[in-house]
Amino acid sequence: ILLELPDDIKVEILAKIPTKFLYKIFRCVYKSWYRLISSSEFMNKTAIHHNPGIFIQSVRIFRSTTNTSFLQMDGLNFNLTNLGSSMGIIRSSCNSLVLVYEPISLGFDPLTKVYKVVHINNDGYGIEVFTIGSYKTWRKVPLPWPFFWRDPVSIKGQVFHWFVDSEKYIFSMDISNEKVSKTKLPYIGKTIMKEHYDLVAMDEKLAFVYKGSESKIDVWVLNDFGRQVWSMEHSIVANWEAEK
Repeated sequence: ILLELPDDIKVEILAKIPTKFLYKIFRCVYKSWYRLISSSEFMNKTAIHHNPGIFIQSVRIFRSTTNTSFLQMDGLNFNLTNLGSSMGIIRSSCNSLVLVYEPISLGFDPLTKVYKVVHINNDGYGIEVFTIGSYKTWRKVPLPWPFFWRDPVSIKGQVFHWFVDSEKYIFSMDISNEKVSKTKLPYIGKTIMKEHYDLVAMDEKLAFVYKGSESKIDVWVLNDFGRQVWSMEHSIVANWEAEK
């Protein structure tokens, strides 16, 4: 009966089966089922039906060692599993997929429904992109000039933002068109000191966190990536006198 159902109905049914049983049993039955459970549509459905979890990782930079644990959440019940040190460093995540060890990032193209891996060359002169599930080679995306590698800030796995050695802009890449462009930093009324700011993801948007003084931190949010529109959402002031 399952063979006669439309693919979208099959996806809904198979997504409710625990993954460890699904891939062990169904991948050996029919090639069409294996292609179905390997598709990006099925992966998205599977993520919806499964309980959320968090990877917790401690990294010792100088010894190049890690220890990883996984916190599984089921309502008010929590289960912490120690995965040891064999997993490697978690570099990026997107739609429940986790990329480990190499200095690369994982993205998802919402237009073509495929996952892509993004890697910056060691010399900093270009970005390479690879589409998961394809037989094509890495595609090179040129940069106007080199910059030192940092893990990018990923916004839903669709847009990546990199810190560069500048007080005026950062590098950004849309995973769909694979083009790198400059994104202007917000106008804060004075010269930005690049060592005083950081980039983070907040509510699925890019946030610019600036430490203006020892007692003040401003948080700007990029509300419109296409038009590069920033707005200051938070201003945190520490009252040292009150604490004394």
